[in-house]
Amino acid sequence: HIVSKTISEYDMLCELREKTDYELEASGFNGEEIEKIKAPLNARETYGNVTYTISYSKMYQSGGKTYLNTKMTWDWSSEPSVLSTDIVAMTTSEAFTKDSAAVTINYYLYGNKNSTKTSETGTVKTENSGRGVFARITMGKEWDTINKKYKKVALSGTMTTNWSISGNYSQAGISSNYGHSVITATPSVSFGAGASISFTPGLSCRYGDEAYTKAYLT
Repeated sequence: HIVSKTISEYDMLCELREKTDYELEASGFNGEEIEKIKAPLNARETYGNVTYTISYSKMYQSGGKTYLNTKMTWDWSSEPSVLSTDIVAMTTSEAFTKDSAAVTINYYLYGNKNSTKTSETGTVKTENSGRGVFARITMGKEWDTINKKYKKVALSGTMTTNWSISGNYSQAGISSNYGHSVITATPSVSFGAGASISFTPGLSCRYGDEAYTKAYLT
């Protein structure tokens, strides 16, 4: 059972434009960045949408423990207008902790979805004593000084995690979320009750609702 959510970069930027200059300044934006935010937006269709999913392959009990394997994917419809550091995250509603995790990030030549794709392995980190996992994504790599574009743009990827918890559980909530930095900043994540995920800094790292589903014992 795969659950997916989609959020538009256009909507993220619209939300940001509603803030006053003072609020933006207080959040660490400089004058030049504020001018960029307040500049008229292009047509909605010129911005990318990101779709992120959550699913699980199995949940089982063994030796007094419950094990769970989850997977998150994400995919941009087209290259977003801001290429900074994005962040992906996954968590569970119970106190499962990470046993192992992996993330693969797919880079496309000049941000073209139909072009050559190269896959790179990223680093998965944990937060809240292993209660959640996350990975930061360098959205653009290898700056092309002639074309004034990044040669490699991260537009999709997959993160998988194997979790475990002491005791026998028959179900758990699982969720994923995607944070898009609309300005140059290093985002962080926090995991709350009931599999909620939020990113900071709040104004510069925009995100939608969690993709959420329940995992059941197989």
